[in-house]
Amino acid sequence: MNGEKHYLTQEISAYRRLEGFDNAPKFWGFVTEHDRTIGFLIEYIEGARFTKRSDEAACADAVARMHEETGLIHRHYTTENMLVTQEGKVVIIDFENAVYTEDAQERGWDLEEMSESLHSDYEYDDDGAGCDMDEQSGEKVMDEEN
Repeated sequence: MNGEKHYLTQEISAYRRLEGFDNAPKFWGFVTEHDRTIGFLIEYIEGARFTKRSDEAACADAVARMHEETGLIHRHYTTENMLVTQEGKVVIIDFENAVYTEDAQERGWDLEEMSESLHSDYEYDDDGAGCDMDEQSGEKVMDEEN
């Protein structure tokens, strides 16, 4: 439970630092039980889809702006931790591993990790079903579980 509390505290801290940053959901508040914080509420991003390789430039711009405006590095990018709205805006989510840093090298590594996540062989369809990428054709192939 202590590990869960650490990640919850870290993620809440990140969302508070992200206040006013338009490429992250708005933080609405805490969920408590018996005077303990057990969760939090953030804005729901209506109609958003998971990111894919073709979103790399927009994702890189959002991540670089996050570094510059908030000092946060995410440290856990996946195609499902960055969403694209119907208007094409990238929204970064899942900040449980995020930390503040002024170190340019760490920010560079974070940007590189984001790029690598978009080039992995695993992506999600727009409906959230998992799929692998065929190495030769680059086409999506549904997972056997789906």
